[in-house]
Amino acid sequence: MRKIYVRELQVPEDAILEVASLLSENEIENQITGADEGEETITLEIRYEKEEKDAVSEIIDLIDEYETDINEDED
Repeated sequence: MRKIYVRELQVPEDAILEVASLLSENEIENQITGADEGEETITLEIRYEKEEKDAVSEIIDLIDEYETDINEDED
């Protein structure tokens, strides 16, 4: 029996195309579960297996980079 991990991600709108590309390339199951216009983010729920953890880490790093850039722009 395979273990499926579920994680919710807050994706900045500017990062969504790159995140979507990585999800597609790695065939990671995902679903849009919400959006926050004020924060300009899209909420995704992803489902992945242990073998896909590296790809998920890459996606999280990408999101972190965009969030860092946004915070620096606001300063």
